[in-house]
Amino acid sequence: WPLEDVKKNVKGAEYKAYAIPAGPDGKAGRHGTPNNNGVVLINKDMKNPEVFFTYQNYLFDNYANPKEGSEFEYGLSKGYDWDEKDGKKVVLKEGENGFATNKYTLTFDGARIPSLSMNALAKIASGEEPSTTFEKLQKEMAPEAVLEAAKIVVDQKDIAMKNMFTGSATPTMKDKREFLEKLEKEIFSKIVYGELGIDAFDKFVEDYNKNGGDKIYTEANEWYKAVGGK
Repeated sequence: WPLEDVKKNVKGAEYKAYAIPAGPDGKAGRHGTPNNNGVVLINKDMKNPEVFFTYQNYLFDNYANPKEGSEFEYGLSKGYDWDEKDGKKVVLKEGENGFATNKYTLTFDGARIPSLSMNALAKIASGEEPSTTFEKLQKEMAPEAVLEAAKIVVDQKDIAMKNMFTGSATPTMKDKREFLEKLEKEIFSKIVYGELGIDAFDKFVEDYNKNGGDKIYTEANEWYKAVGGK
């Protein structure tokens, strides 16, 4: 999501995932995926904050990896991500009328176990038959290109370079990170779309470090050593 909409809105459009190519030294690498994708804030004046955890635990126990016959066997709700056709319950695919791309619950996407999802998609893409309710759901719901992409991610999982910095923003991050992220996106986009040659990357690295990148690197590593990292 939302790539399926591109196919609807642009005639003849297609999209496909490709394995990340290796560089001149034979190695490939990519940014690691962050461990978190948001936060939940609970008002300090809430009388019974524990009810949120009861709610979320229920979704993890029953929705994140549903069992056959459960209320979430076909998805979150009828007419939302599944429906009935000719008296039979069917899972809606992305792009179909009524399909809810994101499951809007208190935590945005309900309850999700990333490794379970990615491995299920990769398994299906490899040609194996789904054996669990969750895997059957993924096969019905995911477009073919998404299945192929998941297999690539799993096959190349060892090339992910994870950011080990999980502390609060350092002084230079607070001051320079927004500018540096904008610089990175602009240069990378221009290289991808052919507005700049690949040699522009070396100049980008020089400008990035000169404008705070080197200092952020130092501050992040000082933090990592301070918390026992090696």
